[in-house]
Amino acid sequence: MSLIRKIFVLFQILKYADIIISIDFLLTHKKYKNTMSKNDHRGFTLIELLVVVAIIGVLASIVMVSLNSARNKGKNASIKSQMAELRAAAELYNDDMASYTGWCSDSQNTRISGGAVSAGGTAYACNDSASAWAAGITMVDGTFWCVDSNGTSKAAHKVAGATSCP
Repeated sequence: MSLIRKIFVLFQILKYADIIISIDFLLTHKKYKNTMSKNDHRGFTLIELLVVVAIIGVLASIVMVSLNSARNKGKNASIKSQMAELRAAAELYNDDMASYTGWCSDSQNTRISGGAVSAGGTAYACNDSASAWAAGITMVDGTFWCVDSNGTSKAAHKVAGATSCP
C-alpha cells in the first residue's frame, strides 16, 4: 500500500474516532444528559421497518423481471446457435450423400435439433428435397427462427413444406 493511501486510511480512522468521541461526550456530559427523556427508544418504528421491507420487495421484483428477460434471451441465443449448427451438418451430409434427401430424418439432424428443443424451442419442423432443405423452430419468445441450405438464418413466418426460408 502506498504512503498516500496509508495516510488517507489513518485520516479516515481518526475522523471516525473523533465522531465517536463527540457523540460519547454529548451523551455523558451532565448538561446534555439531563435533557434526554427516559422514554427515548433507540429502535425503529414499525412503519419504518414496513417501508424498508416494501422498498426491498419492489427492488427484488425488478431484479427478478430483468433476470427472467436475460434468461430468455440466453435461451434464444442457444437455439439460434443450434440451428446454425444444422447448416454445417447438412453440408457434410450433402457431401457424403450427394443430395439433401433424407437429411431431416438423419441422426445428426435429430441430435442437433434435439439440442435446440432442450434449450427451450418448440414446434421444430424440417423439410428436405434433393437440392434444398429448410428447418425452423419456435423460440422462447414466440418468434419462428428459420435456417436453410441457401445460408439464410432469420426470423420468418412458418411455411409448411418449404425448403427455403421465406
